[in-house]
Amino acid sequence: MRVIERPAYSLNETELKELRESLKQIVKKSIPKENLNYGIFSETSDAFKTNIITIIYTLEDNRPIAFNSLSWINTQLKGKDEELLHLGLVVIDPDVREGGLSWILYGLTTILLFVRKKLSPIWVSNVTQVPAIIGKVTQSFDSVYPSPGNFGKPPFIHLWLARQIMKDKRYVFGVGPEAEFDAEKFIIKNSYTGGSDHLKKKFSEAQPHRDAIYNDFCKNNLDYDRGDDFIQIGQINLNMTKKFLMKSVPKKSVMRIAISLFFVSLQSVLSPVLLWLDYNHKYGELRPWKK
Repeated sequence: MRVIERPAYSLNETELKELRESLKQIVKKSIPKENLNYGIFSETSDAFKTNIITIIYTLEDNRPIAFNSLSWINTQLKGKDEELLHLGLVVIDPDVREGGLSWILYGLTTILLFVRKKLSPIWVSNVTQVPAIIGKVTQSFDSVYPSPGNFGKPPFIHLWLARQIMKDKRYVFGVGPEAEFDAEKFIIKNSYTGGSDHLKKKFSEAQPHRDAIYNDFCKNNLDYDRGDDFIQIGQINLNMTKKFLMKSVPKKSVMRIAISLFFVSLQSVLSPVLLWLDYNHKYGELRPWKK
């Protein structure tokens, strides 16, 4: 597994080209009708300047088999700038879809980002019509709306964030200006017109969830002929982290994940605290205020 944040800045041209080819290789095998031209697959997009790529390779021959593309979205919340994390595109090689990779693609990277942000809650968004993904996001994150058990009047913060995303951030997930946003049900009608056209599926083609409640939720509320999506808003917080570590991470991987989280927290949380306690240290950029 490899996590690359803002590849346009962290990789050289050769490495960036290799990353693009690896992502295209996964898509080509997973989506035969491949013609994605938004986000990381657009030649004119700046997506690689703002996104985080999680990519998984085989140990045997280092072949790329799955990836997740997350994107930071600038929003306003309670009068302050707030970075929201869009869960983006997840693609898994059909040969390994039952290989237990979803806990890495949907949870691990977001937990690492949460720890690095000093355990400050992070709002997340997700746009999809696939029941398996609706269920995975609902089960993985906290305070998710909409979901089968939370489909009444949308909470104010969720609605506020969704309206901002739909106003001028549609390009992040390939939705065109023609799409209509139903703010009561958080449904994007006619969603597949802005670059993600070839991701449109019939209900029978969309991967089902093992729990039928998510399949029924999508089937009863989305028009698959028209091409509808749900937009879900949730949060990464301590409650979600605890649930992820206790229920989603395989037992054999818990220690390795704990060590990774420790070093991320050492860099982001513990190290600044120790420096603050040392009265001989020049604070410089560690000062809590700016001139």
